Amino acid sequence: MSEPYLSRWRLRRDGPAIQTPRAQLWPVLTHAGEPAMLKLSSEPEEQNAYRLLRWWEGDGAARLLAHEGPAILIERARGDSLRQRSIDGGDDTCTTILCQVLQRLHRPRNAPPAELVCLRTWFADLLQPRARLPPLLEQCRSLAEALLQDFAARLEQVSALACLERTRLLRWIAASMGLSAVWFRDDGDPADIDEAVATMALEALAQE
Repeated sequence: MSEPYLSRWRLRRDGPAIQTPRAQLWPVLTHAGEPAMLKLSSEPEEQNAYRLLRWWEGDGAARLLAHEGPAILIERARGDSLRQRSIDGGDDTCTTILCQVLQRLHRPRNAPPAELVCLRTWFADLLQPRARLPPLLEQCRSLAEALLQDFAARLEQVSALACLERTRLLRWIAASMGLSAVWFRDDGDPADIDEAVATMALEALAQE
């Protein structure tokens, strides 16, 4: 499946394939010897990721090197794993790095591509669940609904992550974890971690 793109983009394999629920990835080297990742997916959302990467232009995200049909080629991240650094006791440093990346991704830039999925569509599985939600996820659904009602009006006011109010950030965390938990449940998988994070966010909100 990857062979046509390996040949067309003059790539060399550089490690075993990686399988995810919705895509397959291959570590490769470009013809210039630069590490990259070749990704193929049958999911439209995964295929359209190139639009967002092209808009970011490598500012806080991997650079888009090429795309065609179901395939995208992006630069491969190098360096230490933040996950391992966090486990080894560098959690504060890792958190700082993640926040700096978010600031870059959310800094003002030209208008986003019209083809990007709007947040209400992205949260559809939580806002309109297929089955009755337990109380925890219903709280997350309510928060998501409230956030989406005024998100467009306030979007232009937010120029960096640091401008997010603590309460608003906690609401987004709870809503996002609720959405993730619904996806896991719909796939028949446990959502323990997502629901635990949602619980912590809701508990923190209760103390605000």
